[in-house]
Amino acid sequence: MLAVSTRMSLVMASKASEDKIWARLYQEVSELKRSLPEDAQAKHRGFSIFFAPPRKHRLLVLGLNPSRVDDQYAKRYPESELGPPTEHLYQSARGGELARALRSMLDEASLGDSTLPVDTAWTTLLSGTKINLIFFGSANISEWQQKKFWGSSGGSLRKKVEGQCQVWSQAICAWLSPTGILCEGFDTFSRFCNLGYGKVSVERTVNRPGREKHRLFVEGHVEMSGQTVPVLGILHPTGGRGRTKQESSLIGEALVRFCEKAI
Repeated sequence: MLAVSTRMSLVMASKASEDKIWARLYQEVSELKRSLPEDAQAKHRGFSIFFAPPRKHRLLVLGLNPSRVDDQYAKRYPESELGPPTEHLYQSARGGELARALRSMLDEASLGDSTLPVDTAWTTLLSGTKINLIFFGSANISEWQQKKFWGSSGGSLRKKVEGQCQVWSQAICAWLSPTGILCEGFDTFSRFCNLGYGKVSVERTVNRPGREKHRLFVEGHVEMSGQTVPVLGILHPTGGRGRTKQESSLIGEALVRFCEKAI
């Protein structure tokens, strides 16, 4: 199952056209999906790789894995397994909740400081690319990690799938050569820091007011391919129970600073 990573790396390193590179990637992920046993839920929840058109030298948004509570998404949107989309998830109806949450953070920040270039920051986000570190769907990361989600194969299969997705997402990151990396949620940020995408240096951590053990956002940078790339990890836009307007404003301000660096 893991042999496909070598083929994909060779394609990424070659002078193949972008269309051929992504066609090969989607073919390899499809091969991995077909190889999964029937009693593994990951096989039936489907996969998604890109949530925006692949764009080099732009801001890159990283999520953890696609949110799929059942197999209906894969049946309703089979095109998600065929190739990259033509529009950013934040601009599509499917990304409504996530897009509204991010935009509201920027709007809250602008209420406190009307001079902040929040529209420019939003445009920068929309002009970039978005992928997940794990391509296969689940209701949430807790379900993904449950042995019963993987049927008779148990947790060993999960680790193999995660390892394969890591190889692919690392290759994508290297090929895209992003100008900035935004991590949606701290599970995503932790995986990005710890799984070999590059050496991450944390410059500033801001915790939730009155909840000092809970992070609000983390600012830093990562060394990738000889470049210093700004990184921002934030409380997941659709998570964070009881997130206040003050917290949204603080994240919005951090997003503006980050986008200014990532242009």
